[in-house]
Amino acid sequence: MATVTPDELLKLWRSEQISAELAITYLIQNQARHEVTIITTNISHARLRLDVDRLIDHTGLEAKEKKKPARKR
Repeated sequence: MATVTPDELLKLWRSEQISAELAITYLIQNQARHEVTIITTNISHARLRLDVDRLIDHTGLEAKEKKKPARKR
């Protein structure tokens, strides 16, 4: 099954072109794909962070601390 956006699913369901069961099936598939994407992204981010940390250690450079933005009053 192809990915169908939630807006498109709602439109199809309201116009009775798909059943509630099929709409739910699409939503579950979309959710599963999103979860895989999030997990993959988190793993990639962690690996990149490790690579940056190793590079900093290897070069002897110090990591710059992020400055917190000043609070507006």
